[in-house]
Amino acid sequence: MKYYSMREIVNSLPSIKGSADSFWGKSVARPLSFLLTYVFINLGCSANFVSVLSGIVAVLACVLLALPEMSLCIAGVVLMNLWLVLDCVDGNIARVTKTASRMGDFVDAAYGYVFSAFCHLAIGIAAYHWSSTLFGEKAILNIILGALACIFNILPRLLYQKYTVMRMILAEKDGASTYRPENDSLYEKEKRKGFTYFRQWIDIQLGTGAVMPLLIISAIFRSYDLMAAFYSLYLGASCLAVYILFSRRAMLTDSEK
Repeated sequence: MKYYSMREIVNSLPSIKGSADSFWGKSVARPLSFLLTYVFINLGCSANFVSVLSGIVAVLACVLLALPEMSLCIAGVVLMNLWLVLDCVDGNIARVTKTASRMGDFVDAAYGYVFSAFCHLAIGIAAYHWSSTLFGEKAILNIILGALACIFNILPRLLYQKYTVMRMILAEKDGASTYRPENDSLYEKEKRKGFTYFRQWIDIQLGTGAVMPLLIISAIFRSYDLMAAFYSLYLGASCLAVYILFSRRAMLTDSEK
């Protein structure tokens, strides 16, 4: 079995990829991912194995975060941060070993969506158990806000995927060149401008990147209810903006014919 050095692992990260990370990702998750990558890759683990493991960790983190036991809740916060690190590890392994599969992005995203689907609900339940800043003790509204945040987090992703698939189908029918997904603007310097890139940058910084340090702060000060309220409002506004954006683009596409 081939041995991989830490230098190979660190140098495998393209500068354009690293620059698309959130502040927390760059300063904490990415450096830790190099250490875990060194362990996993030299144990012979594949990128897909780590992707599946990250999904399991995400589920366990959400369950522990929602339980009415403080030590388990804190363990959930730790595992949630571990999930973000593992979310970087699978890509590191694929790049270093040059074993990126054609469906690797799907596997990575599929298990990453576990976080999107359940994280904020778990935060809302933790707020129900431990927080009383906004709505008092044992406020059901905290759980409702967490559930709404989850819905608002998933809906724009579904809309984006549906829009992208439809544009690809139309491009094939019209004999045009293959449609390039919107998210490509994160990894191409010449596209790093305009509303699309700004929206994606904000989503990276607040949608995932800020969740991890805020979870740690919430565990210390029992302020989960502030997180649940903030993300229900932020993700709700983001969801509305995405619906307006892609609905407008769909109508503009129709008007071109």
